[in-house]
Amino acid sequence: MRIAAVHNTQKKGEIDQNIQETATWLKKMAEKGAELVVFPELSITGYTTHAEDVQKLAARSSSIEKILVDLSLTYSCAFSAGYIIGQDGHYFIAQSVFYQGKCLHTHLKTHLGPTEQAIYTAAEVLTCFELNQTKIGQQLCFETHFPELSYHQAYQGAELIAMSFASPRETPQEKMNRFSRYLPARAYDNNCVVAAANATGYSASGQPMAGMAMIIHPTRGILASSESYEPGYCMAECDFNDLAARRQSRMGWFNQHKNRSWMQTFYQTEQKNNPQNMSITTKTGDQGETALFGGSRVAKDHIRIACNGEIDELNSRIGLLRAHLPQDHPWQERLLTIQRDLMLMMSHIATPTDCPKENKKKHPTHGVAACEAWIDECKAILEGDKLSFVLPGGSMVSAHCHTVRTAARTAERHLVILNRESPLPAYILAYFNRMSDLFYLLAMVELKVNGISPDQFMLFPSQK
Repeated sequence: MRIAAVHNTQKKGEIDQNIQETATWLKKMAEKGAELVVFPELSITGYTTHAEDVQKLAARSSSIEKILVDLSLTYSCAFSAGYIIGQDGHYFIAQSVFYQGKCLHTHLKTHLGPTEQAIYTAAEVLTCFELNQTKIGQQLCFETHFPELSYHQAYQGAELIAMSFASPRETPQEKMNRFSRYLPARAYDNNCVVAAANATGYSASGQPMAGMAMIIHPTRGILASSESYEPGYCMAECDFNDLAARRQSRMGWFNQHKNRSWMQTFYQTEQKNNPQNMSITTKTGDQGETALFGGSRVAKDHIRIACNGEIDELNSRIGLLRAHLPQDHPWQERLLTIQRDLMLMMSHIATPTDCPKENKKKHPTHGVAACEAWIDECKAILEGDKLSFVLPGGSMVSAHCHTVRTAARTAERHLVILNRESPLPAYILAYFNRMSDLFYLLAMVELKVNGISPDQFMLFPSQK
C-alpha cells in the first residue's frame, strides 16, 4: 500500500477553505499513486477549545461528512480527515476515513489533553477498520502518548496506525526530533507501520504550528519524513506481507508474549486504590438495595429500578440489532442516537422528585420528533401496503426489530405505573410509544426491501 502523510494548513472555522485545500492535496496525492492519505487532527474544522466555536463547528458535522463522502468519489485514494462532532450535547474530536463514496470508519478521541477536557467528551471505544485487506487503527495527538492504545489496536490486528496531530509550539526540527523518539517505539513494539501528520498554520492561541509528517516501519525505521512551517507531505510504499510473517516469529512480535492476566490484575489493583475510578463490584447491593441518583437507597424491585431494568434490556436489544447490520447501514447512526437517548432517560428516571441534587444531564426531548420523522420515511416506503398484525420473523433483522418493539412496550408499561406514582417529563412516555411504532415499521421495511412477504395474522382494524 502506498501511504501519504500530509502536513497541510488548517484554519479554525474556515471549513470551506480547508475542504478546498484537502481536495487540492487529494488530487496531488492521487496523481502520485497514493492509496491512503493521512491528514492532521481537525483538518477540516480547524483546532479550537473555545466553547462557542466548538458548538458552531459541530453543527456542521453532518454536512461536512456528506461533502467528504462526495469528495471520496472524485479521487481514487482513501483519506482520513478530522472535524468536530456533536452528539446529544457532547462534543467529540473525530477523525474519519472516506473511500469510494463511503465513510469507512470514524474514530472519536478517547484521551483528551488538559485544555480539551473542559469542552470535549472522551470517547470509550477504540476500534480498527479494513482497507484493501489491511487492518488500520487511528489515533489523535494526545492518544499517541499512551502505549496501551497502540497495543490494543495491534491486538485487534492493526497493521497500520494512522496518527493525526494538531500539536503547537516547537520548531519543525524540534517536533521531528521529539516524534522520532517515541513514535518508532509504537511501530516496533506493535509490529505495525505508523503514519503520522501534524498540521501547519496557527493554533487557537495564535502559536505557529510546525508541520511534520513521517511514515515508520517497525524494522526499517523511518521510511519517509517531512518537516516545515509550510505545507508538505511524505510518501512511502509499505508491504504488509512481511509484517504478517514477522508476527509468526517467536521473537519478531513481542506483544504476543505480553502477560495480559498480570496487566489486568495490575489495572484492577490500581483502580481499587484510586477512589476517582468507578468500581463495578461495590458489594453495597448484596442486601437487595441500590442507589438512585442523589444517593438515596431503594429496594431493587422499586418501580424506578424496574423501569430502568426494562429500558436496559431494550437498549441491549437495539445493540443486538445493530450488531446484525453492516457498519455502514443507514440505520446505524439513528439507532445509536436512540441508545444514547435511552441512557439519558434512565438517568432522569433514576432521579427521585425530592432529590436534593440537580441532575444536569440533557433531556433528549428531540427524540419524539426524530422517531416521527423516521416513521414518516418508513410509511413512504410502505405506501400502498396494508398494515397488519404479523408473526415476527422473516429475516434476522426483521425479527430483531420485533424484539426491540416488544421490549419498548414492556418498558412503556412499567413507565406508565411510575408516571402514575410520580409524574415523568411528558416526552418520555411519548418517546417510548413512538419507538414501538417505529420498530414495527422498520421490521416491515426490512422485509419489503428484501422481497420477503410477512406472515400476516390479520389486518389492523383501521386497514379493513
